[in-house]
Amino acid sequence: MSNCRALQLALDGVPRVTGTLFLPLGLDRWWNTGSSLAALDETRKFDLDLAINELDLAGLTTALGEPIAASGVLSGKLAGFGPLGALQLTTHCSLENFGGASPKNRLDFDARYADGRADGVASAFFGNSAPIRARFSLPIRPEKTGSQMERSSTTKPVFIAPSIVRRSGSKPCHATGD
Repeated sequence: MSNCRALQLALDGVPRVTGTLFLPLGLDRWWNTGSSLAALDETRKFDLDLAINELDLAGLTTALGEPIAASGVLSGKLAGFGPLGALQLTTHCSLENFGGASPKNRLDFDARYADGRADGVASAFFGNSAPIRARFSLPIRPEKTGSQMERSSTTKPVFIAPSIVRRSGSKPCHATGD
């Protein structure tokens, strides 16, 4: 089994991603199959607790040798625990200073996954405009079949964006994806 517990990613000598990580991967299965998904032991528990501290995306892509048009500074937390069938995840992330706008743009994302449902809120702040918000709720139950991950339920996202196009005194805009 993979046994990486402590994780630290430093960029320019400053720790940017820190925490613990345990993925139940059988290294012998991975070596024999060449597939990370086939090596996944879905009966064992995942353990993930990461903090992201002002990770410069452009600096990261350059450090990885693939400078691409990425910009912004990412901060947040990601936590998860449990076997694949009962996995629980929570996250809060914020991406700031992307796109070169003044005042700076920001995206905030909060989400939780448990009991086969992912729920979350995303907010976008572009310059001085009113924030754009989207709320989602998705039924997702990951299952491993052979070397593929599948969702066992139909996905129907629900989005709420109250300030995309809004006249004074008007109701928020709601949309359901089918």
